[in-house]
Amino acid sequence: MAITVNGPVPDDRLGIVAAHEHLLYGLPGWHDDPAVLFDRPKVFDALLAALREFKAAGGNSLMDASGTLCGRDPEFLKALSAAAGINIIASCGLGAQELIPGYFGLPLAERALREQRRDGEPPLWIPDAGYIGGMLGAEMSDGMPMAGMVRSRACAGFVLCACSAQPASEIEEMAIRGAAMAARRHDVPLRLEGGAHAPRLFPLITAEGLAAGRVVIGHCDDARCLDSARDRELASQGAYVAYDHVGWQDGSPHAMPDAQRVQQVKDMVAAGYAERVLLSCGTVGCGLGVPASKHGMSHLLKDFVPRLSGAGVGDSALHTLLVENPRRLFAQL
Repeated sequence: MAITVNGPVPDDRLGIVAAHEHLLYGLPGWHDDPAVLFDRPKVFDALLAALREFKAAGGNSLMDASGTLCGRDPEFLKALSAAAGINIIASCGLGAQELIPGYFGLPLAERALREQRRDGEPPLWIPDAGYIGGMLGAEMSDGMPMAGMVRSRACAGFVLCACSAQPASEIEEMAIRGAAMAARRHDVPLRLEGGAHAPRLFPLITAEGLAAGRVVIGHCDDARCLDSARDRELASQGAYVAYDHVGWQDGSPHAMPDAQRVQQVKDMVAAGYAERVLLSCGTVGCGLGVPASKHGMSHLLKDFVPRLSGAGVGDSALHTLLVENPRRLFAQL
């Protein structure tokens, strides 16, 4: 069962799923910048057209990975989903350290500084993984927060967490453990964007009791940290490996030719891990102070899947990658 922005949907009705997209995406604080113009009706129409194109190409569902802080608008997503006839599964989670607000990070920094100086009591409030887990859990049971200190009726359907290019910091590990706690309690998938550090962070997640089959290792086609041995090892432990920047072929540090992604998928299928791979484009439909992507999410089905087919990936394997794997990710364990 997947929790979409418009309610539960049985996993066998998800169809083809894009496993990592950003309908709206902006860095925390974007809404305080007067230079960022968000024309809501215009953006809605543009995203509706993109979703309808994805649906016409065969898509039926998508996982929106903007998390709690990076531009997510629950009621906007509800309206888009209803208008397009696409299942949208929204996410909650804090992301990497540079995206985590000072509300969570400053008490940790103050505590460390005072311990170093030995000059006073620590801050009165110190966040911990349990607090983060409870906060994210409420987004899945009570609804996602919106501006004005109110909650939407729409609930998040999966949790995301991340670390930066460096080994995970204290606050990142706290957020990752909290995300794992929330995912376990609510029996939803967790997406980790850990790059080269994913093998070390994966045990941190499963140590909180979350089944490996609920974990997605994202950004495995990031040009800065390609590692086929890592992908096979994580898949062998039961995690899903996501090649989710399909179509990002230039203009970004993580970009690379799609031909390389075709080879990544072929290699995983040949190694017997077709059942552990997810695909998506990682598009930015509307960039809130950041650039939107040049390609749309339909690129996955209109361009990349034909490339896979032409490279010898059979119809059965393609169905596994696009339909069966996402269905299994959300199915009751």
